[in-house]
Amino acid sequence: MKLFYLLLLVPLLFIVYQDYKHRAISWILFPLVFGLLLIRTFHYVEFQTFLKYSLVNLGFVTLQCIGIVAYLYMKRVRDIRIIGKYIGLGDISFLIVLCICFSPANFILFLLVALLSSLLIHSIENLSKNATQKTIPLAGILSASLAVVLIIESVVSDIDFFKDIIVLTPIYQ
Repeated sequence: MKLFYLLLLVPLLFIVYQDYKHRAISWILFPLVFGLLLIRTFHYVEFQTFLKYSLVNLGFVTLQCIGIVAYLYMKRVRDIRIIGKYIGLGDISFLIVLCICFSPANFILFLLVALLSSLLIHSIENLSKNATQKTIPLAGILSASLAVVLIIESVVSDIDFFKDIIVLTPIYQ
């Protein structure tokens, strides 16, 4: 299984590199990562659980996109086509790929931490004197965050990111 995680890290690191370097990602990486993550997912959960979790997570991502459009509409932005102007197609594609990686509570926690990290990283980059990019390499940062999660998962054998117990146990204690 450790070899599988190494195999999965390679395309994730390519996504990080391409998004930082070119602000574009080769389309072939998305189905490759999706397929490898699907194999990982079925190692942990059955099909019905996978379907339920994925649909809930996809619904959450959809709500976020609707929220962005509503926000732009309320700000009276004339052109509210968000893809390409405010968020890249690769970013949305990677968010969709991420929907199969976690239980809903863990997915929300992962997104919260990864999105806050992306804002922090972008702010630090903008403070540097050589800041030339005004866009956030969101798919790259999400990919790096997922790589960290996968490394943790491969090292700590009793962690299961498909069980909400990781997130909910500290809340109920």
